[in-house]
Amino acid sequence: MAGADYKANLIVDPDCSLFGQLARTRLEEMASATSEDVLIWNVFRSLDVLGKLGLFLHLVDPGLERELPALIYYWARWERFGWRRPPDVEAALKAMEPGAGPHAEPDIIIRTAGSAVVIECELGGPGEAGHRWQQDPRDGPALPSWRAFEESFGAPLFQADFGPDQQQRYDRLVRSYLLGLGLARELSLTACYLVALVNGANAQARADGQTLEEEFHAFHRMLRPVLVPHPSRVQLRLLTWQELRDRLAGDARCKKLHRFLSTHPLLAESPT
Repeated sequence: MAGADYKANLIVDPDCSLFGQLARTRLEEMASATSEDVLIWNVFRSLDVLGKLGLFLHLVDPGLERELPALIYYWARWERFGWRRPPDVEAALKAMEPGAGPHAEPDIIIRTAGSAVVIECELGGPGEAGHRWQQDPRDGPALPSWRAFEESFGAPLFQADFGPDQQQRYDRLVRSYLLGLGLARELSLTACYLVALVNGANAQARADGQTLEEEFHAFHRMLRPVLVPHPSRVQLRLLTWQELRDRLAGDARCKKLHRFLSTHPLLAESPT
């Protein structure tokens, strides 16, 4: 397989040095038409370059469009490739896991004037339950030191029955939720959102008896209300790639991105 093959999948910034670095060790994955990382890059980098992040933010909360322009952070965990982690994210992560090793971080963070949107992306094939938000073995122990972070809020953040099994099952959501709390406190944000962006084509697939939506809402019920230390909470949203695709329809500047989402081999079905 030729080293440049992966560029055929990129509809924006095909010469980005970050993808060049990834292709050195993950060429087959990056050259795949079903790569989740390629999907995330094509969508959010396109919206960023086109000045159209507001189309996504409207799905999260229509009021966020009034807070544009926005800053967007891509995969801060790829700092080793030359993309520096933002200082505010660094501070929140250190408060969350002091002294810990490499952090597992969300796919995307969008900052507006007074808000932050933390985004966990999930693809998977149509009808596949997949691992959803479970702990990735490559991330090491599931948040070994987050209890100290919880104590800094002066009250439990999770319900009493939230134990190790739940922590492992919802690991990515837990990490992103805690990061959202940390950002809200660190930056005195007026609002913070945790968005799970998923494939509507597998919304009805069941894992341990639960659909994707049921599992997401089960996680939501495990959270306790928290003030941080002013009335700023992390609000949860479940959105689909298909909802975003439909939101882009009719926008002339997003025509290329809309076509990419409309022809993506794993997003062909409409959300149920």
